[in-house]
Amino acid sequence: MSSSRLRSPSVPYPNTAFRLISYVFLVIFMGNLGALVDLVRHPEIPYLDQEHLVTGGFTALIMILLLVVLETYLARRRQIDEALRDSEAKHRLLFESANDVIFIHDAKARMLAVNPLAVERLGYTHAELLSMTINQVDLLEEGQHTPERIARLIEHGHLTFETVHQRKDGSLIPTEVSTRRITWDGQPAMMSICRGITQRKQAERELQILSSRNQAILEAIPDIITEVDTSKVYTWANQAGIEFFGEDVIGTEASFFFEGEQDTYDTVQPLFDGAEDVFYVESWQRRRDGEKRLLAWWCRVLKDASGNVTGALSSARDITDLLRAEEDRLQMQRRVQQSQRLESLGVLAGGIAHDFNNILMSVLGNAELALTGLSPSAPARENLLEIMASSHRAADLCRQMLAYSGRGRFVTEAIDPMALVEDMLGLLKGTISKKALLNLNLGKNLPPMRGDASQISQVIMNLVLNASEAIGERSGVITVSTGATECSPEYLKETYGDENLAPGLYLTLEVSDTGAGMDKTTQGRIFEPFFTTKFTGRGLGLAAVLGIVRGHKGALRVYSEVGKGTTFKILFPVSEADAESLVRKNDATKNDWQGEGTVLLVDDEETIRTLGARMLASLGFTVLTAADGQEALAVYREHRGEIEVVVLDLTMPHMDGEEAFRELRLIDPEVRVVMSSGYTESDITARFAGKGLVGFVQKPYSLAKLAEQLQSALNE
Repeated sequence: MSSSRLRSPSVPYPNTAFRLISYVFLVIFMGNLGALVDLVRHPEIPYLDQEHLVTGGFTALIMILLLVVLETYLARRRQIDEALRDSEAKHRLLFESANDVIFIHDAKARMLAVNPLAVERLGYTHAELLSMTINQVDLLEEGQHTPERIARLIEHGHLTFETVHQRKDGSLIPTEVSTRRITWDGQPAMMSICRGITQRKQAERELQILSSRNQAILEAIPDIITEVDTSKVYTWANQAGIEFFGEDVIGTEASFFFEGEQDTYDTVQPLFDGAEDVFYVESWQRRRDGEKRLLAWWCRVLKDASGNVTGALSSARDITDLLRAEEDRLQMQRRVQQSQRLESLGVLAGGIAHDFNNILMSVLGNAELALTGLSPSAPARENLLEIMASSHRAADLCRQMLAYSGRGRFVTEAIDPMALVEDMLGLLKGTISKKALLNLNLGKNLPPMRGDASQISQVIMNLVLNASEAIGERSGVITVSTGATECSPEYLKETYGDENLAPGLYLTLEVSDTGAGMDKTTQGRIFEPFFTTKFTGRGLGLAAVLGIVRGHKGALRVYSEVGKGTTFKILFPVSEADAESLVRKNDATKNDWQGEGTVLLVDDEETIRTLGARMLASLGFTVLTAADGQEALAVYREHRGEIEVVVLDLTMPHMDGEEAFRELRLIDPEVRVVMSSGYTESDITARFAGKGLVGFVQKPYSLAKLAEQLQSALNE
């Protein structure tokens, strides 16, 4: 490339003739100036042509002034020319020694100049490049964008973009181009500085591959991984985190998902204060479907290059199922220990009762023989009668011990539980405290149970007396209830009794009180022989009750809370014949009251949904079912115009009955909801007071009780 192409055009200097004329005028001016001086000094002397003399003088003066201006301009111009030549040399040096390829081209992309590096980098000769256009240097696909880029450059004056240059040998060079508008030889032109970015592109590809790999790893990890800033606002979450918290987790403060764990939430503050780099914490979090889950968090602080805290990266693992499995294991272990302890005590009680009965047989036999040989007036007769009475009481104690051990002999017969309780009504009222009110809630049309009526009576009497003593001197209510319920294997696992009880239909005998209640420690010992919380307590008590229940192949559950009373629920199995009898008798009750319309039954237990649907159908209803609160809302929205009443379970996963009740009220403020729960009616009434609940049925509920609540709800 010729260096003259980079030289600026020179400014022409005035010619020598012009300067000589200026000097002639200077001489004339000096001559005329002398004449003028003589004229001023000697006005009396005549002078030739004074007018022409003055005119010539002024003309010469003007030319002198022009000459001064010209000389000043020429001196300044020489300085500018020297600066331009110096600048031209510097720019030529920069142009030729630049580490980037430089093209100068016109608006039609024709090459006007190229630096030596362009020749070296692209493999063309200098002449070849000057005969080419820009789009011929670019890869074919990139060259198609040249007109568009030139148009944008003309509009904005500068442009930076990436392209691919193609060498003469066909190899490719990824290039970043920075182009500006310039003036070249007095004409508009464009200068492009091209920098090879092959290494950068390779680094970007490697970084992208690494980033994609890391992203795939993070998305494949089943643990929740999140990032928060210093304000504890989520800025990123992997797929597991989004599935757990929901799509809107990004931009939400972490405290929103803590479920009543403000203290735990505050414990991670040292991480953001820079006091700790790593932190472990367990907290209950609210999942996007509303369910509470326990998460184990490992948190690590994030810092910038200056060591300032910028946020935290956290990994969380859902350990709810592990926690529940551990709780189930411990509960099973306690149940096994309790069963083993009761079994050991039962063996001991049975052995003692067996031996003690032999001794009593000797005492009673000898007392009776002695009594038969005495006259009615003998002084020892009363002593023998007292011995016989005491022996009979001891025999009753032996029977209780045998009942506790499960080895008692029962006189089995068909027993109507309702009739049995009604027959005992007078005796029960006479034995309870005057402060206690006896309330009977007896199911109708229950199948008869098979058992020993005297033993079942003893169970009822024992539980009622305990309830009366729990109420004490305060006013309270003792409720005796009978009914039938479908029991699942999970429900039976929570009972005291035989470990091998089969799921199915069970008769229920329930005695509840509003007394003082029991704490967990007391509940753990109530079935131990001779254990009592009463100062004057004695005997086997609840241990005998449990023995009788086990002897009848039944089970027992206890619900108690300090200050809220106690409920003992006893389950007796029903045979297939008894179950069929129950269905037939329930069918007979349809004539008593029949409903119409559709009822939505919501319960997470499949057995309860099945049995409940049969009971509702027997009452004349069309039945829709749902397994949880969320499904119930969907069903209600779809069949809102058909559903007359909703029977809603209180305790369910995902969305419990209380939350589902609120959502149903939002959908339809006039919705009729009958709540179902194992809690007592007083608890539910207090919990939903003033919230629009139309009824409550306590589990396990009978057909009569269910019909009563539905009839009341529909009549409101």
